[in-house]
Amino acid sequence: MRIYAPIEIKRRELISRILFATYLASKGWSVVIGSKQDILSKLKILKRGYFFFKSIQHRTIDFFNSLKSLNYKIVALDEEGLMHYQDEYYLRRVSGERLKDVSKYFCWGEKDFELLKKTYPESSNKLVVAGNARLSLLNKNYRTLYDSELKKINEKYGDFILISTKFGKINFVPRREYKDYVQGQVDAGYVKTETALATAKKAKKHEEINFKKYFEFLNRVGKEFKNLKIGILPHPGEKKDPYIEVASKYSNIFLLDDYFSSNSYFSHCKVNISCNCTTGLETYLLDNLSINYMPYTDPDVEYTLPKLVSKNIYNEDALISFLEKIDQSKNEEMKNVKTSSKNDLKKNISDNFFPEIVFNNLDHYDLGDKDRFDSNLFYLYYSLKRKIREILFSIFKIDSARKLKKQKIGSLTLDEVKIFSKKICKIQEIEDVIVKEKYPGIFEFVKKKLD
Repeated sequence: MRIYAPIEIKRRELISRILFATYLASKGWSVVIGSKQDILSKLKILKRGYFFFKSIQHRTIDFFNSLKSLNYKIVALDEEGLMHYQDEYYLRRVSGERLKDVSKYFCWGEKDFELLKKTYPESSNKLVVAGNARLSLLNKNYRTLYDSELKKINEKYGDFILISTKFGKINFVPRREYKDYVQGQVDAGYVKTETALATAKKAKKHEEINFKKYFEFLNRVGKEFKNLKIGILPHPGEKKDPYIEVASKYSNIFLLDDYFSSNSYFSHCKVNISCNCTTGLETYLLDNLSINYMPYTDPDVEYTLPKLVSKNIYNEDALISFLEKIDQSKNEEMKNVKTSSKNDLKKNISDNFFPEIVFNNLDHYDLGDKDRFDSNLFYLYYSLKRKIREILFSIFKIDSARKLKKQKIGSLTLDEVKIFSKKICKIQEIEDVIVKEKYPGIFEFVKKKLD
């Protein structure tokens, strides 16, 4: 029994994928993680199994058909589907035709479950309320996973106010096939109505104006409020240049290292400031305070959850005033947010243990085949091929798509995967799971065979 769980953004997903893999491996499954690109490049030589899609958008048809022709089974969730402003906006990410093809579709909570059930009643038996491995990882049982990173972050940066950016509609890494957010939505087939087109334009405007407003805030803090120490964590899909530029001008503003996981930053910071962003929820679930700062507002394109779990501030003066008193007022504000958000939050996210829900809802599926070219000799061959490709890209300059992948994934090493796997196994009281690197950047978790 094999299941593939690709990683798209390392600092967001790596540890949760390891949590997922260790649990299912302890139940006797073979679980493979790695970057999406690395796994896709080896589909023809890998053992067939379940493949976990991060979304089932309309444009995934060719990929679906390719996997089906190779005898893979497909399961899915929507990694980015927790945040949506309206039903039409969410449904643009879920193709009814693709939903028919999946074995199971795992929902974040009752809200998206009921919406999909109502929209696609013919596929209601595919839907499962499951939560997400990223949410399971935020449980207090797993907080010790970050102890080492928290210590290093504190040694490197000390106390600071975090800004988690989300301006990918405006400040995206340019690439050949993507030049503008609205046009990109049209080209991807998301925009099918005038309402959808208007929403896309509003969403772009919302980020465009707030992007500028955030830099106004940063420049003011850099010049006038040296007592406020700001660490910027750019979204992996964004250009870093604007943030590097503003950080270079002021001693109290700096860029944070991509090496550490997002959750460690959300736990450590005095407060996390973001704009209409999932990081507000993650910070909240880690028992820290988030500020949803939106100096420009448009309710039509603002997510519900960040408002529920954050202190909402819409004015620069109010934000600075609050930050100057953060040490005195933080605990009271956290208490207020927890009280007001508790009931509504339950409708949006499930507190199920995601790996267990997946295990309980997938049928046994094993064709009896094996990985091809699975030997030390072929590992060396693929490693050399990978190294040559990297050298060629560095000589002839990295193309935009590769630059984006580098920002999102960077490198995955067996040592770091083993470190977190060992910690998770200890927390879960699992002793019989091992991990090995089957091919460069592709890691398999299995139950250790008894002698």
